[in-house]
Amino acid sequence: MKDKKGILAALDAEISLEDKIAFELHKVLSDDSSTEKYSDRRDIQNIRRRELIVAAVSAILQHQSDKLTDDDGSVNIELADDTNPFSELSAAFRDLQHDVQRLNEGMEAERVARPVIHESITGDEIIPIDRKLRILWYVASELYSKSDKVLYRTQKALEEHAATILGSTQKSLKSQRSQLKSKGKASEQNLFYTTLNDCRQLSKENDGQISPLKLLLPALQALSRD
Repeated sequence: MKDKKGILAALDAEISLEDKIAFELHKVLSDDSSTEKYSDRRDIQNIRRRELIVAAVSAILQHQSDKLTDDDGSVNIELADDTNPFSELSAAFRDLQHDVQRLNEGMEAERVARPVIHESITGDEIIPIDRKLRILWYVASELYSKSDKVLYRTQKALEEHAATILGSTQKSLKSQRSQLKSKGKASEQNLFYTTLNDCRQLSKENDGQISPLKLLLPALQALSRD
């Protein structure tokens, strides 16, 4: 980020943060030099999008820096007991730049863009794989419609098939599906409704030519065999 002094700083102060961000984003989108050496379309897209994020955060930090700088170039620092959020953002920005450079060179991220260690995740948000499978069969039952008769004669027949796979009974599965919808854990309800809505949306995007259940079933059957 470059320092601005005198008249330039005064003029810059009149420009809104939104306009500053938009200006920096347009600069990224109009410059292909950073992606010239890449041939894969997805790589180019990811690199460009990372650059947009970096440009936006850089504009925010520069805007904040300008607000704290007097005309003579001196910086006003406000002391407070709480951690300065912009100092934290600045540190995060440096880590992001480090990771972006590594990612653009085909290396793994080391800092903020590095994935967490799965084993370190704690709490009720982790859904065991066997429980996920059961919930997905609940979704399949919920998605069943008359257009799926070629797959299963009735919704009950689908639930009986699922019960056989899960080592349960049709009545138990039906009851447990109802309980999940009414008073299940937030994470499990989220999985249920997200999958349900995604399947319905994909079917809608295909003009209903493929039913939501047909979209879910191949993946579900593959998981059931594993």
